[in-house]
Amino acid sequence: MSKINVADFDGVIRTGYLIIDLYSFCCLKQPSLLRYSLNPGVGIARHFFDYNYLERSRINYFRFYSKMTDKKYLIDFMDNHFDKKITNYYKDNIPKDTYVVSFNPNPLMQLVGEYLGNDPDKYIGSNITIDEETGKLKYPLCYGKNKLNYLLKKFSDLKEIENFYTDTPWVDKKIIAISKNAYYVKGDKMQIPIKLDGKVLDEPVIFSKR
Repeated sequence: MSKINVADFDGVIRTGYLIIDLYSFCCLKQPSLLRYSLNPGVGIARHFFDYNYLERSRINYFRFYSKMTDKKYLIDFMDNHFDKKITNYYKDNIPKDTYVVSFNPNPLMQLVGEYLGNDPDKYIGSNITIDEETGKLKYPLCYGKNKLNYLLKKFSDLKEIENFYTDTPWVDKKIIAISKNAYYVKGDKMQIPIKLDGKVLDEPVIFSKR
């Protein structure tokens, strides 16, 4: 297969967390959704340190996403608020044919692809199927090492990624390992090369847990 470019979504293509922005907006329109409160302040603080808490938070989000009785709020958000946080870095540096991976629900990521004018099939998110008996996700989140697993499901013969863009290299080590070039996107316009032509330039950034 031809080599591909891959980018993370939150923090690279769009600033902030889409999960929190969408949830907050929809709760204003449909207050009954508050029952799925994510406690976002705590969620962010524990985001990099507690995978179990991360998974519980995302399950609540997926429930919220599936329980939205009126999808017009989602369309309203996408039409009027989504693109306000699209980064200049994405506009100036990331090719349009780049594959995008995110822990957000797969249907939402495909909608994101459409709104950005790209092929929605290149936008890969988490399988949001929930086992109602256990209350847990049936499949792992598209997060951390599982991002690579999601890519491999789409490209079973994937051997190397040409360029990879991430705001959390310490989380995305598995993808960095098979990338020819990898960039730590820090802020709206800044990128720090952490791997070029297969050579790691900044191991502490990749292997530290922040």
